[in-house]
Amino acid sequence: AWGVFIPTVFATYGVGKSNTSFPLKDVISGTTSRISRINESGNATLGVGYTVFDGAKKYFGFRNAYYLRRSLRSALKNSELEIVDRVNAAYLDVLRQEKLLEASQEQAGQLVEQLRRAEARHRVGEVTKLDVLQAQIDLQNENLLTLEYENNLITAKMELDLIVGGSLGTDFGLADEFEIKQPLFDIDKLVAEALERHPQLDSLQMEIRQQQGNLWMGRLAYLPVLKTQLGYSRNESDITLTPNFQQGRNLSFSMSWDILDSFDRFKTNRYNQVNVNTLKYEMEKARLAMSQAVRTSYLELLRLYKRNLILAESKLLAKQSLELESRRYDIGSSSLIELRQARADYIQSEVDY
Repeated sequence: AWGVFIPTVFATYGVGKSNTSFPLKDVISGTTSRISRINESGNATLGVGYTVFDGAKKYFGFRNAYYLRRSLRSALKNSELEIVDRVNAAYLDVLRQEKLLEASQEQAGQLVEQLRRAEARHRVGEVTKLDVLQAQIDLQNENLLTLEYENNLITAKMELDLIVGGSLGTDFGLADEFEIKQPLFDIDKLVAEALERHPQLDSLQMEIRQQQGNLWMGRLAYLPVLKTQLGYSRNESDITLTPNFQQGRNLSFSMSWDILDSFDRFKTNRYNQVNVNTLKYEMEKARLAMSQAVRTSYLELLRLYKRNLILAESKLLAKQSLELESRRYDIGSSSLIELRQARADYIQSEVDY
């Protein structure tokens, strides 16, 4: 864009040679002969031209290039934020799948112990063969679930590698040290900061300014165009060994004015105005959507925080209930059905958590 403010420099150089012959009659002798004339010439021109005013196209073109750069940088920053969000989501999904796998493996170990208890009680005649079969079924189902969690963990790690752009290998471990705090934010301040700093809105604002620049260029296109040119020329010719040199310098100004152009400028300006209005409507729509998204996300944070507290308490209660039912089953005060229900409740509470 800076180049539009630099003058145009031009140079030309040319050479030419011609040979012209014509008859010449000798009056005394009456004979006719032909005489040749050789003409050699060369010319060189060096000039500088500059458009002084062209409807402010240079100025607004430079401004639009500046706004375009800011718009692209904002779009790049928005892409970076999206990548960070995707990496975080994929990372937490890997962590979640690993926790589910660990929980399933732990449950499988407990079901092995449950099967051992059922077999021991069946040998002494306290329970029927049905309890043993149910315990075996529960163990097999949990083993299948463990296999499913293993596949899900592998898939989640592959997805994380894909987003990062390469295999993480063993260089990166999983960290489960996230402190959960109650979200306490000034929601109005959050909305104001999002409307001011979000790169998506900044990029849209730069597009509006570009279209406004195009509109101003269209309006100023009704004014004349002024140009200036400075040149130096040199001509050299040699006619029958008689040299001839000519030098010249010139400075010129020109003005052109399109008085009527079949309403092309008017049509362009109307289109540019429509584009500006459309982008402004899109900007207002994006601001409203951004404000709503921030407020909705904050309410969702509050809901998730309260839900986390409830799920943590439910998990603790379900674990205590499972331990109680296990002791009752060992002494014969509880059936396998009640123990299975307590274990199912605990597994579901852990998965929910």
